[in-house]
Amino acid sequence: MSKNLFLIKYQDNNHYDDTSETLERAYLKEEIHEKLQEYLNAKEIPEAKGFSDRVSIDYIEEDNINDIIKYVLIPECIRASEEIDKKIIDSKIVEEKILSLGVLVNVLKLLILKRDEYKDNPNVLLIVG
Repeated sequence: MSKNLFLIKYQDNNHYDDTSETLERAYLKEEIHEKLQEYLNAKEIPEAKGFSDRVSIDYIEEDNINDIIKYVLIPECIRASEEIDKKIIDSKIVEEKILSLGVLVNVLKLLILKRDEYKDNPNVLLIVG
C-alpha cells in the first residue's frame, strides 16, 4: 500500500477532518516510510464539529523536522545519487534512479515548506497516510 506525506491546513486548532485542506502532497517510498515510523505521533481528531466520530491520524511534530532532514532524507539522497552510474546516461535504469531521487527531493521540499513557511502554525500539520 502506498503512503504519502501531506501538508494539511485546518480552519482552527480543533483539526476537524471535514475542514482540512491539502496544501501539498509527496509520495513516500516504502523504505522512507519505515524510517519515519520513529518520528510519527498518533492522535485522534473529530470528523466534524458537533459529531463524536473521530479519525486517527499519524503526524510529524515540528520539532522532528530537522532531525528527519538530517538523519533520514539527506543520507538517503546521497545514497541514491551515488547509485547513479554517471557513465551510462542513456539507460532506463539511470532514468529510474534519477526519478527515485526526485521522490526524495519532493518529501524534503514538503518538510522544508512546513518548517519555513508554516512554522509554529498549529493549524498546519504534516500527516502520513
